[in-house]
Amino acid sequence: MKTLLKIGKWYWITIFMAVAVLEITQGFERNSLIRWVYHSHIPLLLFIVLLIFHRNWLSWLFMVFVCMYGLFDLFAYAPQASSPTKMDFGLGVSLIFIASPLSTLVRLSVNPLFFYFFTLIIFLTRPVRHKYFKSNASLKILNT
Repeated sequence: MKTLLKIGKWYWITIFMAVAVLEITQGFERNSLIRWVYHSHIPLLLFIVLLIFHRNWLSWLFMVFVCMYGLFDLFAYAPQASSPTKMDFGLGVSLIFIASPLSTLVRLSVNPLFFYFFTLIIFLTRPVRHKYFKSNASLKILNT
């Protein structure tokens, strides 16, 4: 289980870095940098990486809420939206590779629906909960 969690963690961090690099390159190609910053998913990705590495009960709670809101956003807002929503970090990247023969593979590997769904399930399992709730740092904050 630990090996599978480490593989998943580093897989998604690699995907997040690739998405961030592609969004930065797209930002330099656009005319308006302010519009790019507003539509960028980089703050969301950085927040998720912070929640993955910082282990306490509050980060566990934030990650569960981020995953639930991400699923809600993808099922409620994304079908009606004309552009990628705030929680849909994979659509912009999959549009870059739309003419490539690897488009299906890229679309599946960067799909945020998989990330939110499986991360929510994994964060609700007992071993991951114990990692986040057994931290000495979170207990010291509560005791002081």
